[in-house]
Amino acid sequence: MIIPIKTRYSNSALGIVMWAVFFGMPALLVNLNPPPPESELAHFHAKILRVSERPPNLVVETDKGERRELRFPTPLYMVFSGKTSFLGLSSEQETRLPGCDAEIYGADVRYLRPSSFRVWKVGCRSAPVSYEQIATKYRSMNHDYGYVPWLGIFFVSLAVVLMFIGDKNRSLK
Repeated sequence: MIIPIKTRYSNSALGIVMWAVFFGMPALLVNLNPPPPESELAHFHAKILRVSERPPNLVVETDKGERRELRFPTPLYMVFSGKTSFLGLSSEQETRLPGCDAEIYGADVRYLRPSSFRVWKVGCRSAPVSYEQIATKYRSMNHDYGYVPWLGIFFVSLAVVLMFIGDKNRSLK
């Protein structure tokens, strides 16, 4: 008896679509969001109140008295893995940044709603954090991730095709 493909493989097809949405979309957003050019960064003056490897990475108070919680750029896929720490600051920078009056440079993550501001440079006299330091760390965090979700989609799709061929061969006997 031949089982309709629609009912037999709907769970597998749904699994492929879910894999693409949960892992493929963040990978696509990572590729669409390389470090912005340094000349295009927005900036504002603020006093740094707290620094942490875990989000929010910086808690600042602006000149207007507004308290903001900011993040350094981490790949969006890290949200799914639970590894959202930014380990790109030296221990000296971590201890000297709190209390610093600084220029905070950053940009919104492109193609993400609601918009999310990421810090790409901190201009602090006692512990400057350069654009290149943050951009280099961001690139290294993304280095191995670019193909992983797509490789998973390929293998899940391949498994569905092999199941289909195996069922076809069994039904012909």
